[in-house]
Amino acid sequence: SLTADDVRNKVAATSVEPEDTKNPAGLEDTHPMRQYLQEALGSDFCAITWQPGDPIDGFKAYLDENHPGFNGVAYFDTFGNLIYLAEGNDAIPPQSAFMNVTRKLAAVRNTDPIDGYEINEYLNNPKYGYFLFMTCPEVSVRTIMELGALGSTLENVAGNNIMYIEGKENEDAINAICKQLPPLYTSVIAIHFEHVPTDATA
Repeated sequence: SLTADDVRNKVAATSVEPEDTKNPAGLEDTHPMRQYLQEALGSDFCAITWQPGDPIDGFKAYLDENHPGFNGVAYFDTFGNLIYLAEGNDAIPPQSAFMNVTRKLAAVRNTDPIDGYEINEYLNNPKYGYFLFMTCPEVSVRTIMELGALGSTLENVAGNNIMYIEGKENEDAINAICKQLPPLYTSVIAIHFEHVPTDATA
């Protein structure tokens, strides 16, 4: 617990609170920060918006048009901007969809100021955003690994940060595993998977 508190305090010292974060979607195309984020995160960056409680149909239509058959993980920031999405490599467990997304976010955020602009002012700590799984994961060794990475990413923020669209039959089993995790996951983050209906608001 002492080690975890020390790590959380150090991470918090470099974070910008959500209310102080600037919406990256408002950046002009020629702004150096917009150019950096667009190059680093690809064409999906700020291409569409979605937040919990909104219909998911628009995002699914976007996937059908731009990523047919996509079955990975998408990350949305606190403004509802799609920031990044990725699929996993089934042959390499550490390269799961979520692991690929959280690694990319960490790599993009861990950079020097861009022409004097701090990255954290526009791309805040992902613990404040939303991870949307296309399919609720089944219980497996790989999933246990992902839960550890989710805990490291969400750090100390509790809420409905982890959602999924399909695979409702897996929800009870995976959430039962979540309840058996150490106190950080159960008491601080309260990690769990939450279903997003596809035909109505959440």
